[in-house]
Amino acid sequence: MQVRYFIEAAFFIALSCFFQYYISAFNSLIHKIHEEIQLITHQEGNHEEYLKELDSLLLEAGEDIYTAMYVSILIASINEQRSRLQNDFGEGHLTTHEIFILNVIEDISDGSFRFDILLAIHTGFLWLKVMLLLKLTRMFGPLIKIVESMLVDIGQFAVVWIINLVFFACVGMLLFGEIEVYDHFQDTIIMFIESALGDWNLHIYDDLKIGPYFGKIYHLVFLIFNMVLMLNLMIAILSTTFSILQEKKLALYYDGVIEAIPQYKYDKTYGSMICAFPPMNLIIFPFNIFGKMIKDKIILRKLDDFLMKIAYLPVLILSLTLFVIGNLIALPFAYLFTVSLKFKHAFQTNNALHFLIFGLIYLTFSQITDIFIFFRHSFSNNYEKLQPFNRPVISRDGKTHVRMKDIMTRLREMTNINENIQLIVYGPLMKSKINDSEYEHIVRKDNFLKNIQGFNSLKLVVGNCCNEQNMVDVKLVNIHVKEMEIKMRIIVSNLKKEANLIIKNQTIFRQNLKIGQIKDKLQVSKYLITEYQRQKKNISTEFAFVNPKRIIESIQPQQDRDNKENSQVLKSILNMVQDIKDQHLAQRKRSKVRIAVTNLMPLNKTATDNFPIRSEDQGALTTHEQRRHKTTKLEDNFDGDSFWDDLENIEENKLNDSVDF
Repeated sequence: MQVRYFIEAAFFIALSCFFQYYISAFNSLIHKIHEEIQLITHQEGNHEEYLKELDSLLLEAGEDIYTAMYVSILIASINEQRSRLQNDFGEGHLTTHEIFILNVIEDISDGSFRFDILLAIHTGFLWLKVMLLLKLTRMFGPLIKIVESMLVDIGQFAVVWIINLVFFACVGMLLFGEIEVYDHFQDTIIMFIESALGDWNLHIYDDLKIGPYFGKIYHLVFLIFNMVLMLNLMIAILSTTFSILQEKKLALYYDGVIEAIPQYKYDKTYGSMICAFPPMNLIIFPFNIFGKMIKDKIILRKLDDFLMKIAYLPVLILSLTLFVIGNLIALPFAYLFTVSLKFKHAFQTNNALHFLIFGLIYLTFSQITDIFIFFRHSFSNNYEKLQPFNRPVISRDGKTHVRMKDIMTRLREMTNINENIQLIVYGPLMKSKINDSEYEHIVRKDNFLKNIQGFNSLKLVVGNCCNEQNMVDVKLVNIHVKEMEIKMRIIVSNLKKEANLIIKNQTIFRQNLKIGQIKDKLQVSKYLITEYQRQKKNISTEFAFVNPKRIIESIQPQQDRDNKENSQVLKSILNMVQDIKDQHLAQRKRSKVRIAVTNLMPLNKTATDNFPIRSEDQGALTTHEQRRHKTTKLEDNFDGDSFWDDLENIEENKLNDSVDF
């Protein structure tokens, strides 16, 4: 599609420029010839000089029109008789070109056929075709779409404006029929159109019988209505259309491309017959009849392939010519560059011999630079440049940990993930240069998906090297990437060795494969590519899902890991025992001691003091009353914190007795 579009656009642009140049020359010569003929007709005397000049002009004009329009078929059909104008002057026969030019001049003078109007229409449509070809470009396509929409708005506005002109013209013809401008309808319309565009004359109403001011007021009303109201309305409509469509430039561009896809799409059966670009389509057009008669698709495809080669033969010849010219121009430079590389490679391994031959000369010239440096730094303190070592410098960028958000943003920029996603969505038709990015290659979607897959693998690795504060260990990531790089180098090295072995012995030695002979190079290449992709996939999976933290832990000695694990288990057990003990004591305090103390009343204390319990009635007391009796005795000796301490000791003794039991 792109190739045919560019070829067609280049052809029409070249044809338009070519045609316009010769047609302009032909038009100017036509007027000169017409003036010469008029001069010869109305002037008496010797006309030899004029006839010679006329003959040269006719010949030049004929060559121009012949070159511009390929009118040989038209000229061949013209009668070989002399023209009427030429029969009156001079002797001898005229050529077909000169007869054609004289007939054109006669037809234009008589008004029987305006050949100049035909040329003007043809030229206009040719340049219109060139302008429409720009619809498929990103720069001019949306602009042409906007102009087309504006033309629709202007057409709708023209209906209202024409009705307005007809209204004022008809009323004016009835009111001011005595004025010459208002005699005919077409003259009145033209006068009002000129007035609406800014060219008016109010003095035509000076001799009006009903009064000049009446006509001038009528004309001013027309001007106000058209120049102020209608003109501003049209500007507002066009500006609204432009502002709406300007925001959709990209959509308008893709809309034009999608519309042109069926026109430029190639079909294997009828593509060359239908979509051939000019002028080769004139050669291919007769084959369309055979294409309709043939029903076998295989024959049609062969015919279409043959016609396609014919259609693109000029392009092939032009490309081959440019290629040969470019090769011939670059040939001496390529030879000199190759010779320089050969000399460089030859002398690269002979440095010792080179120094042995030219070393004395080099050392002699180096004394000049040594003396200059010596004198320059003799009386200065800037001696650090002469020191053979570099001092260590503390860098602010030497960070060991980086925020995960920052490193992921940087990875997205380096891998062009946003551009890849946009290109996958919009396809290869979209221009790849986005946001001044250097990513300008148009590649397949598979490469975009592989790039996104690689980014996801790096994302997993960065996540595995991240701590609880979302800080990434840069050294750990670097070590992991280096390990991946070393493994890939080992794989490539092994495959190279295996390829060399296959080339020498033509045999594959594998544990999981049988020994066999490989004579086809394509089969060897497929095997090596498949093996490389398999091993690369395994290492990429390992690279993405390995956890560097576990690797660091696995490097530690087994005894240290066991001690650390045992200490953690012991600490957790002690914490659990202490929590259980604290909960048990707190529960005993709350359920027994505090409930017993809060149930004591002063009345119970006085009653027990006045009426002591007898020993014979002791067995009749309930368990609850016994507990209340003991608690009452404890209440007598209650003295604040000591009470709770004694009570805790009693409860602990009871707990120990129950455990011993």
